[in-house]
Amino acid sequence: MLAAGAAHAGDAATAEQLFREGLSAMQRSDYAAACEAFAGSNEADPSPGTQMNLASCKEKQNNLADAWAWYTSAAELAANKGQTERADKARAEAARLDRKVGRMVIDKSVPDGANVTRDGKPVPLATLGLEIRLDPGTHVVEITALGKKPWKQSVKVAAGAVARVDVPTLEDDPNAQRSLTPGSAPGAIAPPEGPPPPATQKTIGFVLGGTGLAAMLGGGALQLFNVAVVNQDAKDINRSLSQCRQPYEDSQIVNQTTCPELKRSYDTKKSAARDNQTIALVLLGSGAALFGAGLIMVLTAPSRNSPRTQGRPQVLPLLGPDLAGASIRTSF
Repeated sequence: MLAAGAAHAGDAATAEQLFREGLSAMQRSDYAAACEAFAGSNEADPSPGTQMNLASCKEKQNNLADAWAWYTSAAELAANKGQTERADKARAEAARLDRKVGRMVIDKSVPDGANVTRDGKPVPLATLGLEIRLDPGTHVVEITALGKKPWKQSVKVAAGAVARVDVPTLEDDPNAQRSLTPGSAPGAIAPPEGPPPPATQKTIGFVLGGTGLAAMLGGGALQLFNVAVVNQDAKDINRSLSQCRQPYEDSQIVNQTTCPELKRSYDTKKSAARDNQTIALVLLGSGAALFGAGLIMVLTAPSRNSPRTQGRPQVLPLLGPDLAGASIRTSF
């Protein structure tokens, strides 16, 4: 809530405030603050007057190329707005500065994927071969490319002159440590071959072992529940059902409607007991297999300090609907 809102194009109030601050800074010769204020005002609401003041401020800082660019922009903006007198004045100022700036042309013959910088700043590849206006003085051009030795040259640019930078064929760098895999993009580094990192194999082993242990505990708990509850209920029902098989006597008549219900209840309990038994055995078996595979992976994981050789065996789990185990993979 305390942060100032960002200025957007069309924010006339912000533009006017920043413009006034820029004029005040120019009067006290604080050109850095003035240029910053004018730039903010132009961002909030572009106008030819603001851009001409920004150009004047840049010229005071001896940034002649930037000043020429802002006068040129102001001339175009003023012409679009129908401000003919202001447009003519901005063109005249741009023409005056055009005689004071220099130009540089960097040769297009650079390797594909190369990085070109001028005075440490990236140079768009689309500008190669074009005359770019620069402040007079010495400028440093540097080109780097994958697998090549870097190339650097200091170029002196004179006012009103054109300096041409001819880029030679870059030499191969024998010390380059990068290699490309087929089909990879320039600059990509091929991943090292070999088994997975020790930490990865151990992590997989712990996950498999923990899953297996959980399955074994679940199977054991289900088996205990099956024995303690389901089978016990079936036994109790069977004892009551045994009375239905005894000969009927006058003193021991069992309700004939109760016996069929007991029989159905007994069959349901026995079926549930068999299903629980099957599920418990599956959980115990698969859990033991997973636990064993995880234990093997943890125990066979190489240490961080051990070298990774090409033929080092890898232990991998084998899991499927009808299969549980481990395999060993190696290379020769």
